[in-house]
Amino acid sequence: MHDALLPLTKVKLFYVEEEQISTVNARLPEKLHTIKGTLSIHQVIGAVEVKVMHNIGRNRFYWPLVEDKIWYTADKIVTLICPPQQVTSRHVQINQAVCEKLDY
Repeated sequence: MHDALLPLTKVKLFYVEEEQISTVNARLPEKLHTIKGTLSIHQVIGAVEVKVMHNIGRNRFYWPLVEDKIWYTADKIVTLICPPQQVTSRHVQINQAVCEKLDY
C-alpha cells in the first residue's frame, strides 16, 4: 500500500516495519495519559528529525553547506550530544567522553 500511495500524494509517507513498532512499544510506559482534546492514544511512533553533521576524521565534523536532515526511529538513536565545540573556522568536535562511546 505504501508504494501505491507514494505517487498519489504530496504528504511525506514513511514505511514502518512491525518490528520497529514493537521495539518502540516495548520502551513505552504501561499507562500513558491521553492528551487533552483527544479521545485516546492509538499509537505512538518515536521518530525524530536529525540535522546531520559530516565526519572528516576522528571526532572532526562539519556542517554541510546544504542542510542535511534525516528521520530516525527511536531505536536507532544512540545518544544525544551537547552542541559541538568549534575547533577551526569550519570544523567542530563533540565531547571527547561521548566520542569514545560511539562506534563510527
